[in-house]
Amino acid sequence: DRKLGMMNKEACDLLEYAAVIGREFDFTFLQDVTKMNEGHLFDLIDEILGMKLLKESGGEVYCFSEDMIREVIYHKINRSKLKRYHQVVGERLLNSYKDRIEEIVEELSNHFYLSGDKEKTIEYSMIAANRAKDAYANQDAIRFYTWAIECLKDSSIKDRELKEIECLRNRAGVLNLIGENEKAVVDVDNAINKTKVIGNKKWEADCLIDLCKVFLNLSQYDKVLEKAKAALRIYKEIKDKKGEAKCFNNIGIVNWHINKFHKALKFYNRSLEVQINIGDRKGEALNLNNIGAVYHSLGKYSRALEFYKQSLKIREGIGNRKGEAGSLSNIGILYRFFGDYSKALEFYERSLKIREEFGERQGEAISFNNIGIIYNDLGEYSKALELYQRSLKITEEIGNRHGESLSLNNIGDVYTNLGEYRKAFEFYQRSLKLKKEIGDRKGEVSSYVSIGEIYMGENNYLKAEEYYNKAYSIILENKSTFLLANISLSFCSLYLEKGDLIRARKELKQTLHLVDELGSKEIKAMVLCLSGQLYAKEKKWDRAKSSFEESLSIFKELRRKFDISRVYYYQGIMFKESGDKIEARKYFTNAMEIFKKLGAKAWIEKVTRGLGDKETIYKTI
Repeated sequence: DRKLGMMNKEACDLLEYAAVIGREFDFTFLQDVTKMNEGHLFDLIDEILGMKLLKESGGEVYCFSEDMIREVIYHKINRSKLKRYHQVVGERLLNSYKDRIEEIVEELSNHFYLSGDKEKTIEYSMIAANRAKDAYANQDAIRFYTWAIECLKDSSIKDRELKEIECLRNRAGVLNLIGENEKAVVDVDNAINKTKVIGNKKWEADCLIDLCKVFLNLSQYDKVLEKAKAALRIYKEIKDKKGEAKCFNNIGIVNWHINKFHKALKFYNRSLEVQINIGDRKGEALNLNNIGAVYHSLGKYSRALEFYKQSLKIREGIGNRKGEAGSLSNIGILYRFFGDYSKALEFYERSLKIREEFGERQGEAISFNNIGIIYNDLGEYSKALELYQRSLKITEEIGNRHGESLSLNNIGDVYTNLGEYRKAFEFYQRSLKLKKEIGDRKGEVSSYVSIGEIYMGENNYLKAEEYYNKAYSIILENKSTFLLANISLSFCSLYLEKGDLIRARKELKQTLHLVDELGSKEIKAMVLCLSGQLYAKEKKWDRAKSSFEESLSIFKELRRKFDISRVYYYQGIMFKESGDKIEARKYFTNAMEIFKKLGAKAWIEKVTRGLGDKETIYKTI
């Protein structure tokens, strides 16, 4: 303030213009804004430099010595003058960058919003918001959409209502991504009300589909079905076949989530039939991918691979690179289930390369997570941690809280495998906290189960049961047959460890009822493995052998190396308990060979204890 008081009015006015332009500015642009004589402008800048309020930044570029200096000057400008300054700077920017407006749309939006020029704010804020959304600069996108919506309310520009609906829908999409689901619902509801006012039935139905996406994230499947059916009635009324296909697809997704796989297939096929008839190749590829996901969930991996490859072929043919990356990723997941890690990595790397080319950061985070899972399976825990941390960093930067919670959970899994249970617990708790905040109830289940497994590893069966019960209560809300089967398996393992064979048998019986309904070979093999353990504890050796052999046969068919070695371990335990030490050593050795290749340290320790002779183990390996 003292220095400003020592300068003449022209120098002070010049500083005010500079403060409005920004922290840094060049001489030519400042002259264009102020319309001052070149020599006189240099004299004034020299005076300001002497006061050390500005400093040279190279060439004829200047900047404020400190951000606080600019803030003090900016906030001293009275409101009416400030609006005029922003208008002048905005207009001069438009003139200077008339052939490359895209470079400065963010600044234009800012200046025209602060100047009160509503029409130009709407024009440039919508462009800036879309750019920010595509770059995952989510908070910037929300700010620009908000400015556009605010100015549209009192505007008389052409298609005002449609632009307002567009901004509300886009802002809802960003809010949905960062986990602000309730705000997203409010935006889409507002958009729907506006579509009704102007009588635009197509946009009303499209908004209902937007709501489906939000409610899916919230695991509110009844609401997804309600909105999808409402949209379907409108699309049928206006004869929009593409819209009808979207609705069938959404209904299919709900049924997939609640593990009604055959019903999901029915709706995916209806959607696919429509898309083929209308020549919607992009939609066709999406449905082929989704059908593949159903077969994947059913454990019919070869069939799933067929559909994933069909989807990939179409996406490559139409140049849908984002979709192509998704198909490659799904194929990689299947090869991981087959135990072909090199092939899985090949597809994951191809997917990552495409995503990096397009700066598709959300996809990059997914790829890093997937590749991390491979290294976690292989026991290369430091590499897995590095990849999970890279994924976590991206999700934090773009504000994808769902992805962030997934990365945190995966990091917890690594520490669980390392036996560092306190660290694992910390990451699981952070993941759980996020899932609760964004309403990801299905995600909460995995966190509770993971925490329960930590307590199992510490032989704290009381706490393990407490967390399994928390997971179970959510599963009952969601009516997920698949999750119900999995939690029953967790309870069964718990009761077997506790020696409570009556309750273990009860859980197995319940799971067996679900196996045929699910059609999942993986779950059937897990049930058979647990049955073998139960029969072994009951000393029913023949039945135990039969169950283990059948479980092993399925896991070999699925090429699940880790699960194969687990069955070998339990077979070793069975033969040891029955007094057949030679057979026990054979199966322990089989298990050890695979666990060593995978680097599964916790299981190597278990097998070591089973053999009870470290010297023999090391010689065998």
